[in-house]
Amino acid sequence: MFSDKTPGQQEQNSNLFEDTLREIGIVSGKITLNDVLKVIIFRYQKIETLLQTQHRQAIEHTPLEEWVDGQYVMQLLHLSLRTLQDIRDRGILPFSRIGNKLYYRLQDIRKILADNYIMYNLSNRKNTPA
Repeated sequence: MFSDKTPGQQEQNSNLFEDTLREIGIVSGKITLNDVLKVIIFRYQKIETLLQTQHRQAIEHTPLEEWVDGQYVMQLLHLSLRTLQDIRDRGILPFSRIGNKLYYRLQDIRKILADNYIMYNLSNRKNTPA
């Protein structure tokens, strides 16, 4: 099998794998499939922890001006209370709760709008008589 990685990249990956084996206590000369799975799970958990930390820091460093209440979101997006609740319940729009009051980050609202942006291409329309 051919690899598109340079010898330096292959050596770096090999060293990372060997370092991880030592880090989780596998020092035997013969590596089993179970050992490889342990390495994968260990690396996955480290990445997950790092991402959670970065996410928490991003939330904590969000300026107060970037947090808005539900009333503002409903007016901004022309949503009913029930629609906002549905979007929240389905996990589409993250929120923070203080007592009975919910707050949303403008950054999250912008991201949802951008992620769901659809550009209709008029040139793809079929020429059908009206």
